Amino acid sequence: MKQYCIRLLNILVLFLLICSCDEDEQENLVILSPSESTVWIHEEGIPRIRWKSDGVSRDHNLMIELEDSAENRILLTSNATNNNGSWYSEESSLPENLDLSLKYHVVITSAAREYRSAEFSILARLRVEIVNESRYLLADGRSIPVVWNVGDSTGTVSIELKISDYTSIELAQELEDHGLFLWEIADSLVSNSYRTLVVNHSNGTWGESSLFYIARPIKLVIPDEDTVWRSWWEPRIEWETGNLGDDVRIILLHDNIIRDTLATRAYNDGEGYFSLPEGLAEDSTYSIRMEHLLSGSVSISPQFTILERFEITVPNEETLWFTGDTVDILWEALEYTGHASISLYQGNQNSVEVIADSVSFDSGFYQWEIRATLESRRNYRIRIRPFESGEDVSSSSFTISEPPAVTQPESAVVWQPGEHWVRWAGETLGGAVRIELLQNGILAHLVTPSASNSGMYEAFIPITMPMGDYQVRVRFLDHGIEVLSEEFTITGQLTITEPNSATVWRIGMPTSIRWITGGMGGLVTLELHHQSSIFMAPIANQIPNTGVFDEYVVPQDLPPETDYVLKIIHSSGGVYWSPEFSVLGQIAVLVPNQETVWANNLISYPISWDTGLLGGLVEIGLLRDGIVIDTLGSLTHNDGSFLWVRDEEIEPDSTYQILVDHHTLGESSLGEEFRIVQGMTITSPDSDAIWELCQHDVEIQWDPMDFGGTVSLTLMSSPHQTVIAEGILNTGIYVWTVPCSNFTSPTCWIR
Repeated sequence: MKQYCIRLLNILVLFLLICSCDEDEQENLVILSPSESTVWIHEEGIPRIRWKSDGVSRDHNLMIELEDSAENRILLTSNATNNNGSWYSEESSLPENLDLSLKYHVVITSAAREYRSAEFSILARLRVEIVNESRYLLADGRSIPVVWNVGDSTGTVSIELKISDYTSIELAQELEDHGLFLWEIADSLVSNSYRTLVVNHSNGTWGESSLFYIARPIKLVIPDEDTVWRSWWEPRIEWETGNLGDDVRIILLHDNIIRDTLATRAYNDGEGYFSLPEGLAEDSTYSIRMEHLLSGSVSISPQFTILERFEITVPNEETLWFTGDTVDILWEALEYTGHASISLYQGNQNSVEVIADSVSFDSGFYQWEIRATLESRRNYRIRIRPFESGEDVSSSSFTISEPPAVTQPESAVVWQPGEHWVRWAGETLGGAVRIELLQNGILAHLVTPSASNSGMYEAFIPITMPMGDYQVRVRFLDHGIEVLSEEFTITGQLTITEPNSATVWRIGMPTSIRWITGGMGGLVTLELHHQSSIFMAPIANQIPNTGVFDEYVVPQDLPPETDYVLKIIHSSGGVYWSPEFSVLGQIAVLVPNQETVWANNLISYPISWDTGLLGGLVEIGLLRDGIVIDTLGSLTHNDGSFLWVRDEEIEPDSTYQILVDHHTLGESSLGEEFRIVQGMTITSPDSDAIWELCQHDVEIQWDPMDFGGTVSLTLMSSPHQTVIAEGILNTGIYVWTVPCSNFTSPTCWIR
C-alpha cells in the first residue's frame, strides 16, 4: 500500500511538469487598441489601451511603454494587470514635448516577452475659434467666421454646433479643410450655451471651440404702430431682452432723427417707464431705438404718435344722454396705468357731482348710471383726473336731457276741432320738432312741419277731422328721435249758438239755450258763470246732448251784469264756453218805501231805484190813491237816483207812491206806499232874531207835533252848516251856546 501511494505521487508530479512546459510554449498577447487607424490627440492624454492575451497569467504584471519610430521609449506604467484586458489612468498624460511628426507603437512586456501594437499617429487637437468682438453671438442671421489650425494633412472636415454632449446641429459636411467656415447664425436658434466641433475626416483630428453663448437679439414690443402716447406721461416701454442681461440705451427718434436720449444706461430687464422731454411736436410721429451696449443688438420700433394730452372720446359735442340711462364714458387709455377720478361739470363751473372716486385708467371706459333727478342741460362736461399726473382733461360740452316724451294729450283727453296744446319733455335737446297726428299708426294730419323745440305747441284741429282715436308724434329733427303720446280721442265740435254776444237775459224771464251737438251724442251739463267773480249757477246736470234746453227761467236773485258766460261740459270731458252776454234786471223803486215819512214842509226829497242795468231814460211820477198827481221828472237818466225839489205845498196826512217808468222799454216799477205828514214848525229863532258869537243860553223852540222820537238840529248858512245837536229828544226846546268863532252870516236858519 505504501509503494502504491509513492507511485501515484510520482505520476502527479510528472503531470504538473508536463503542463508547465506546455503553458510557456503557448503564451501570446495581441494589442487591439491602438490600431493602425488610431489617432491619439496629444492634449487629451492617453486613451484606454486594450489587448487580448492567450497563455498569459492574469496575475502577471505588465509593463506598458510608448515607443516612437526612433525607438525612443516612454514608460506609461509598469504594473498594469492582465485581469481585464485593458488599461487606463485618468492621471496619465503625454509629455508636452512629444514629437508629433513621428509614428508610435504601444509596447506591452510580459515575462520578458514584448508585444507591439500597430503603428499609429499622435496629433495635436484642432484649435477652433469663433471670431467675434462681443462675448455674445446674436441669432439674427449674421455670418460669423469659424477658424481652426490646418495640419499637414488635407482632406475634408465636418462642422457641428454642440448643444450638449449628446445633442448637436450639423453646420457643414465634407467641407474642404481650409481652416475657415463662415457660419450664418440662424435666427431660429434659442438662447443657450454652445460649442463648435470641427472633425477632420482624413486623419480623425478634431477640435472644439470654447463655450460661447448665443442670445436672441433685443426686440421692442411696445411701442408699436398702434401706440399713442401723451407728452405728459412717463410711458411704458417693453422689449424682449434676448437673455442678454447688461444695459441698454433708449433713444427717441423723430422722423428717424435723434430727438433725445430717454435712458443712457437702463438695465436690460424687458420693461421700464421713461420720462419724455419737453417741447415735443404736438400730434407727431416718433419711434424708439434701443441699443444693447455690449452685444450691439439694435431694435427700432414702428412709428407711433405722441399726442399733447389724452382724449375723452365719449361724450363729445354730438353726445346726447338721458336721465335714468346707463352710459359708457370712454377715453384713450393707451399705455397709461394707474387710477383716475371722474366728475361731472356744468360748463366751466364747479363740479356738479363726482361720478367715480377711483377707476382703473387703463380700462378706457366707465359705466355711469345717470340719476333720474339730474337737471337737464346742454353744457355738461366730463372731467377725468389721473392721480399720478395731477392733470385733468375735460370732454366737449354735451347734453343730458330728461327722456323725450309727449306729456299732453293724455289717454283720457278728448279734443274737438279748434286749438289745443301739445306738450312734451325734451326741450333741452334744442333744435326743431315736427308734430304729426297719427291714426292707427298712419299720418292723418300734419300739425306743423317744423317748430321750435320749446316743449309746447298750440295745435289747430280742423273741423273736418274725422272723429276717432289718435296719437301725437313729436319728431326731434336734429337728433332723429321720435316719441308718441298715449291714444286720445278727437270728437266733433260742440258750438253754443244761444246765448251769444248779442243775447240779453232778463231776470225772472224764461229763456232758451241752444248749441250744435257736433254729432257727439252723450250727456251735457249746463252752468252759468260770471267772468269777473267765482260765481257759478247750475242750470242743468247730465241731460241728453240734444242741442236745446228751453226749461230755464233766469233766477230772480241773479245779479244783473254784462259779463255772464254759459259753460257746457260734455260727458267725454270736453268743455265749451259761450261768448259774454248780459243778464239784465227790472226797475225797482227803493226809496221812498213803506217806512218812509216825508214832512210836507221840506224843500227836497230823495228818490232811488234799482236800474236793472237797463240804461236809457225814465219818467218819475207821484201817485196818490193810484192816480198820477204830478210828474216829478221826465226824461231823467236811468242812473238810480233823483232829488225831487217841490215847487208847491203837498197835502199832508196822505199816502203816496212813486212810479218809475222806462221811457223806451216799457219797463216800470211802482214803489210802496209812504206817508207825507205835516212838518214841524220852528218858532224860535224867528226871522228877526240876532245871535252873537259866544252867546249863551239861546233857545231853539219848535212844535214837536206829538211825533216823539229824537231830532237833530243844524245851523244852516250857505255854504256852511254847523251841527247843533244830534239824537236829542223831540221835546220842542233846546238851549245852545253860540260858538266863539270868526263865523258870521247875515242869514241863517235852523233845520
